[in-house]
Amino acid sequence: MTRPAWRDLLEHCGLHVLEDTAAHHGPPVLSAIRAVAGVETEPTATIPLTSPDATAEPDRAWHLHATDATLYDAGGVGEFLTLPAGSGTTGTGWVHVRDATPAGPAGPMGST
Repeated sequence: MTRPAWRDLLEHCGLHVLEDTAAHHGPPVLSAIRAVAGVETEPTATIPLTSPDATAEPDRAWHLHATDATLYDAGGVGEFLTLPAGSGTTGTGWVHVRDATPAGPAGPMGST
């Protein structure tokens, strides 16, 4: 069986996939995609580029709002639900991952 490319991408971002498909109850996938795309939404956090801590603020804001949306385990183990990126991956649904970095999701902002 061929390993899906989205697994490699998540692991490259510092996330450990805990299971192929999350048996968790997150929000409906299409609702989450619309929210990320900004369809009919208002920002929940605004971070000025002039802020002295602008590179760390996205991680803090993400943790706060992901916990409120029940996507992130507030118990301190760094587990959350994510949707894999890529064409045709909406059918994959929620993927349960553990963040390997204590500050938040890895990526351009988290890798400074």
